[in-house]
Amino acid sequence: MSTAETARERAVAGSHPRRHIEYDGSDLESEITRVLHEFKPDWVVMPDPRDRHPDHCTTGVFVLDALRKLRGGGAPDRRMLVLTYLVHAPDYPGAARWAKEIETAGVGGSPTAQRVLANVRWRSLALSGAQQAGKRAALGQYASQIQVMRPFLNQFVRSFEIFGQLDATQVEIVPADYALRFGRSR
Repeated sequence: MSTAETARERAVAGSHPRRHIEYDGSDLESEITRVLHEFKPDWVVMPDPRDRHPDHCTTGVFVLDALRKLRGGGAPDRRMLVLTYLVHAPDYPGAARWAKEIETAGVGGSPTAQRVLANVRWRSLALSGAQQAGKRAALGQYASQIQVMRPFLNQFVRSFEIFGQLDATQVEIVPADYALRFGRSR
């Protein structure tokens, strides 16, 4: 990371040091939108909205909705790379059949989201030995989870990461469909 990037990161993170954020969806949505607007990232990496853990799924939808709103309901900047990652999905990451299973998963059971996300392009990005060691050390900090989930968590320490790459249409349709399905106003 360059010095300019590090300075920009600190400036965005510290731009509202005393802001009071309520623990609710409205504040979360506005805070995600604010950070994305101020930081103007080239890449956004977020939980996949098809992740089976409700917190991961919902976080993914909140980020997609913030991206959609930043463009006034239009498609996000085509130069912005939007990547998703999975943690909780059938057979992920231990068996290859996860990719087929995730194609049939929708967001909150939505057939529209299922259809729109079925053709997500999956990318594999290599990790260096130092990055793998850092990941192993970070996972080691979660002693209570390691006690009960060691085999599951150890599957995530590997020489690569897998990300789904979303296109502008997917970014636009998924949060709108989610809002309609669950009665949220757009």
